[in-house]
This record gives sequence, C-alpha cells and structure tokens, in this order.
Amino acid sequence: MRQLKNCYLLQADDGSFCNWPPTPRVLTVSLIGRGLAADKVVELREARTVALEARSRRFAVDVVRMCHSISAASVLGDMARQLRRAANSVAVNHRAVRRARSLKEFAAKLQIVNEEVDEAVYWLEVMVESGLAPNLDFRGLIEEGRELRAIFAAARRTTRTRLSTTRGS
Repeated sequence: MRQLKNCYLLQADDGSFCNWPPTPRVLTVSLIGRGLAADKVVELREARTVALEARSRRFAVDVVRMCHSISAASVLGDMARQLRRAANSVAVNHRAVRRARSLKEFAAKLQIVNEEVDEAVYWLEVMVESGLAPNLDFRGLIEEGRELRAIFAAARRTTRTRLSTTRGS
C-alpha cells in the first residue's frame, strides 16, 4: 500500500486493486513484481488502466506458466500454443490501446483486445472439455479470462457510445 496526499491504492492478494478514499485526485501505484515501473504516479482516471494493464499481463504470465507444463508433442500442446499466443496478445494489445492517438483508433485497438481475450477463453474451455489434461486446473484462468472479456466488452460499449455522441455533435 502506498500513500500520496491521503489517497491510497490497495492491492489485494489476488492482484486486484481498489482505492481509498473513493475519489482521490492522484495515486501512487506500487506494481513491484508486476512488470511495470515500481512506483508510478498516476491520476485517478489512469489508476484503473494501470491496474488493468497489470491484470492482463498477470493473465498472460499465468497462461504461459500453465502452458509450460504441457507437452509440446501432444494435441493439447497445439492448443496450448494457440492459447499462449492469444493470452499474450491480450496484454500486448492492451498496451497499444493506451497509446491510441484518437478515439477511433482506441476503439479499433480495444476491439482487437476483446477478440484476443475471447479466443483465449475459447482455448481454455476447449482444453477443459477435451479432458486431455485432468491434472491441470483451468478454472481460475477461465474465470479471469471471462472477467477480462466482460471488462473489455464494457469499455468497447462505452467507447462506441462516446464515438456516436461525438459524431452526432
């Protein structure tokens, strides 16, 4: 937990973030071990984005670790390769979303993230339904993938609304 101007960004054990008090102007985000800058001062509106970037990266890392335990020579290995590519694409393309130069570009890149997370969830579900890896527990990854999919889908809907409002003005 880090403090700046009586504002906190709390990180739970599961990697999720919440802030206290609910409406601070500036937060210091501590992301040591998350692959981002150790201490990053961000505005409130960016705090969720930074946390989501860390969360999408954590999803990719967890998928890579799980895929590492699967034999590359098996049918499951082919699925694991596809899953690994999709999960990493979620994190990489989410970084690209943050660097969009316009709202239109933002919406287009966000759609790519949405498609990639959906593909990752698909491969996880196929691996479970195939029954070829009964010793691996995919539930946490599937749940996280579905949550990320819902978050990115909601962001896409909001962006579409903003685009239509901008065009209508």
